Amino acid sequence: MFKNSSEKFVWIKDLEFGLKLVKLNDKSEGMAILDRDGNLSNFRLGAINTQFYDDFALVNVVFDEDYSYLTYLDKNGKLLPYVFKEAYNFSCGMGRVHLFDGTGWSYINKDGKLLDKRYFFAEDFYDDRARVCLKPE
Repeated sequence: MFKNSSEKFVWIKDLEFGLKLVKLNDKSEGMAILDRDGNLSNFRLGAINTQFYDDFALVNVVFDEDYSYLTYLDKNGKLLPYVFKEAYNFSCGMGRVHLFDGTGWSYINKDGKLLDKRYFFAEDFYDDRARVCLKPE
């Protein structure tokens, strides 16, 4: 059942799109994703919002006990190639994110593209609109 994994799991939880969240039985005590083909992800999760919004789930990826980051997991079990200080569930096809580089808030779209515009503050989209505040002069 699990193609590229000889690991035993403490538990398995079904997610949407045929993905599974598994609790690993190893020293890291982390979680990982099994894709539809039974392949185990090469990343470890500290936390996951098990509900997908607009085909994305918010996840906390763990590198070691001192470093983790937020990003999004797509419906194919792949991570988007960005890391965020803060991130929120997708709504109206956009995820609200606070960037690590100190440039402020922005949005990421369903194509995995980070918008160029930066805001001092931003709220989630609702009815295809979002309230934002530009940086004060």
